[in-house]
This record gives sequence, structure tokens and C-alpha cells, in this order.
Amino acid sequence: MSDKQRFEELLKIPAASIRMSAGVGTLSEKYLHAFLKVYFEPDAGCREVKVGRFTADICRGRQITEIQTRSLDKLREKLSYYLSEGYSVRVVFPAAHEKQIVWIDPDTGEIVSRRRSNKHFEYCDCFWELYKIKEFLSEQGVSVCLMLIDVDEIRTLDGYGRSRKKRATKVDIIPRSLYGCASLGCLRDYEMFLPNSLGETFGVREYAGAVGTSEENARSGLKILCSVGAVQMCGKEGRRCLYRRML
Repeated sequence: MSDKQRFEELLKIPAASIRMSAGVGTLSEKYLHAFLKVYFEPDAGCREVKVGRFTADICRGRQITEIQTRSLDKLREKLSYYLSEGYSVRVVFPAAHEKQIVWIDPDTGEIVSRRRSNKHFEYCDCFWELYKIKEFLSEQGVSVCLMLIDVDEIRTLDGYGRSRKKRATKVDIIPRSLYGCASLGCLRDYEMFLPNSLGETFGVREYAGAVGTSEENARSGLKILCSVGAVQMCGKEGRRCLYRRML
């Protein structure tokens, strides 16, 4: 069964059952996090496992999986500890590839409206978060799983203004389908961030255009690629840094 098929099968299970089987701490846990714990580890005994002073989302033998739906910098202390204790760590970072905003009535719970967000997340848009743990990416035993997921973001009409949408509460994120997964476990895996359209040497602007992202995000991406050895800074043209690919 493919990753997408397994994802689709898990979506058929009622949300309450997913939350119940996901493990300790699910009362305050967002559904997407609980869902992915069950997706990556069917054995409940391997979920929410105490490892030293931390609790790992998943621990099977000497392999730990941490699922981080928000800022990856929150994992830095955990990563340092796990690696110092000889564990291998897989970091799972899910991102909303396509998002629908679903507005619900705070009193009745009924859906009032839904609209598709104009923002689309691609793999290169993960640079901003990956940069926060870039020094760990080339460590032996560390891998990253980037997931692009189509989701519904549930919001309550309890905010300010005539529409009640300003500063409204974001209730939860519900997965609808798996768009794709990409693993970063060795140097060669980073080739996915180096399109063939890049010239022999290139700057931040050229790289941003090649991968379809902002220059700010591209700058973070190039720092990551330099850190893992996928690109190398090879000089300057005025104040502009030049890079060349090493893969």
C-alpha cells in the first residue's frame, strides 16, 4: 500500500478514535498531530514514550520520530539530547499544500462558509523552518520527512469587526489528503532543491526564480544547502554572493 493509500485509509477512521489511540496528552493535542502519530506508528505502545527527561512522539528501539506542526526551533533541545544518547531521529514537518478556511458558528458549531486560501505551500517553502535546525541536518542519524498535506483550517466566528473574523480563534487543522512526501536523509536527497535550470554559478535572486520562492526564503535555503554540502559559495560579484552546486 502506498503512502497516499495508507493516508486515505486512516482518514476513514472517526476523529474521536484517532485521538483516543494517539496516546497521552491528546486532550490538548491538535488533531493533525494525533493523526500523524497514528499514521507513522500503528503500535500504540511505541507512541508517547518517555526518553530521559523528554517524551518522544514515537520511539521504536533506538529510532525516535518527532512530529512538529509548528516551529522547528522547539525541537532543538530534544534533538541535542536524543543524539547525545545515541538515538536516531526522524523529524516530521507537515505543511499545508492547499488550505480551505472553514468558518463555524461558535454557538451551534455549524459551518457558515468555506473558502480556498490563495497560499500554496511547496517543499522549498519549508526552508524557513529547516533553517532553524540546519546544524542538525548533516548529523549522522538525523533525517527529515517533509509532508505536503491538503487541509481544512477550522476557525470560529468569535472575532472582532462586522464579519467577526478579525483575530478569530483557529480551532484545529483537519487533513483531507496527502499531496506528497519528501525525505531528507543524505546529501543526495537535497538535489531536489537544485533545479536543472540553475546556471554554473548563481546568486540568491537566480535561485529564488529557479525554485519559485521569495529571495528571503531562498537565502535561508542556500544557507541550508551550504551547511549540508549541496552547494558552495564560490565568490562575489560586487556585494552579491555567488554559489555553485556540488551535486
